[in-house]
Amino acid sequence: MKSFNDYDYTRDAILKQLVLIELHGKDGSAVDAGCQCINTKHTYILEGLAEEMQGFAKSPAERQYYAKLAELMRQTRKDIDSEAWTQNSCLDKVNKCIKAGGELEACKRKYRCL
Repeated sequence: MKSFNDYDYTRDAILKQLVLIELHGKDGSAVDAGCQCINTKHTYILEGLAEEMQGFAKSPAERQYYAKLAELMRQTRKDIDSEAWTQNSCLDKVNKCIKAGGELEACKRKYRCL
């Protein structure tokens, strides 16, 4: 039986979370369906894994990389939660509604962001 390897496990977990962020960003669930999983789950998980990975890093450069990844996830979560991010996301929904044939005022009322 193969022994547990913290380094490989944590690195694989980081990759899986990054793939989920990409998938949820592309499939529409993160924006169109209103799912908040990226900023309420995946960024927290990635931040924690990146912080853990600093302890398993095999070089100072790798440790620095994971420190930057942890900070990037903290900042990304703050950006997503900010009013500016929410406003841009809402404007995107309004624009999609208009492109689908909706009237401007009806689309604004539907998403209540303008």
